Formats: sequence, structure tokens, C-alpha cells
Amino acid sequence: MEANIREDNVWTVQELKEECRVMELEQDVHIVEDSLIVQHKALREEVAKKDAKIVDMEQEICALETALRDHSHMTELEELVGVVHQKDERIEELEEALRESVHITAEREIVLQQEESRRKQMMEKVSNFSILNFMNAFVLSPNCTTM
Repeated sequence: MEANIREDNVWTVQELKEECRVMELEQDVHIVEDSLIVQHKALREEVAKKDAKIVDMEQEICALETALRDHSHMTELEELVGVVHQKDERIEELEEALRESVHITAEREIVLQQEESRRKQMMEKVSNFSILNFMNAFVLSPNCTTM
């Protein structure tokens, strides 16, 4: 009888350890999810700011193009063309940064989905393990009679 009590306690301790591990993994997933949500929100704000900058720069380009048509001095025109080129380059840089931000966000979402899938698999394994432990405990119990 005492040996059975010890085995039950060992299984209980083992089950508790596994339950703690599952809870730790779930907590880790929630921390990662929260972090990704904050990062995603920050990226969206950054994208909105960059979009506003792009609109401002496009307006400046339009104004510069209008000024180019109005000015007759060649040096002034060349300077304005240089500014337009700089603005175009800056817009391209901002567009590239925006593409990278979207790419990073997509990668992080994939990682989050993978973590969620792993968590579900772990939960299924723990559930299956608990069922097997229950069945083993039932078969090994002294009250169990088999044919």
C-alpha cells in the first residue's frame, strides 16, 4: 500500500511539474503576443507618420515643379531640380523603410502563429499524457480487477 501511495505522489509531482511547464509556456506566448501587439502598434504609427511625410514631400515637389515652370533663370531651375531629386530619393528611402516595416511585421506575425501552433501541440500532448497517466493509475490501482 505504501508503495502505491509513493507512486501516486510521484505521478502527482510529475503532473504538477508538467502543468507548471505548460503554464510557463503559455505565459511566454502571452508575453510574446503582447510584445508583438505593442511593436505592431508602433509600426503602424511609424507608417502613418511616414505617410504624412510623404504627402508633405509630394506637395513640396508639386510646389517646386510649379516654381520650375515659373522661373526663367537656369541656375535657379537647376537648384530646384536638385531639390526635387533629393525629395524623390527621400521618398524612395521612406517607401523602402515602409516596405521593411511591413515585412518585419509579417515575419513577427508568422512567428506568433508558429508559437500558437506549438502551444496548441503542447496542450494536446499534455492532455494525452494526462489521459495516459489516468489510465495507468487506474490499471495500477489495487482496486482494479482485470480478467
